[in-house]
Amino acid sequence: GTTWSDLAGANNGTLTNMTDNFNQDDKGSLSFDGSNEYVIVDSPWTSSGGSLFVWFKGSSGVMCGSYGGSGNKRSPTIFINSGNLKYEFLNILSGNTISTFLANTWYNVCLTYDSSFNTKVYLNSILTNQATASSDTFWSSETIGRYGNFGSNFFNGNVSSYICYNRALTASEVLQNYLATKGRYE
Repeated sequence: GTTWSDLAGANNGTLTNMTDNFNQDDKGSLSFDGSNEYVIVDSPWTSSGGSLFVWFKGSSGVMCGSYGGSGNKRSPTIFINSGNLKYEFLNILSGNTISTFLANTWYNVCLTYDSSFNTKVYLNSILTNQATASSDTFWSSETIGRYGNFGSNFFNGNVSSYICYNRALTASEVLQNYLATKGRYE
């Protein structure tokens, strides 16, 4: 079909240019070929805080993210660039490296932010980055598999789990979620 169903029932995704993209390896994932495939969901992000918890593997491109226009106002964005796993959020510009990146290896990234836009990024449950953004622009949609409305930077890889929360998860909650799911990817 053309719908990626939200288990909570509140925010289904619309699959674009994706036919026969379900990969049964690792108990199921969506496969993106890096050319023109993506998913659009209504934006779950608010100024009161939120968290993105995602499992993926790939080789290049933007796994998720949207751009809000002037002032470098970005949604939680995770991407691969020059052998590095990177992130962006609001006015925190690109170039924030989470870690070096090994192609086709499963990674878990959790990006959290609170109502003051204090942002924390965890890689496989380990805190790797902290920063504070100074913006409050939010978006009408979130894109998985490319960078927002741009027709480039398509993701080449797999996304198995994409979970959004309407609050900042604590470090212990990030660890709990990671431990509860990591056996699937080992």
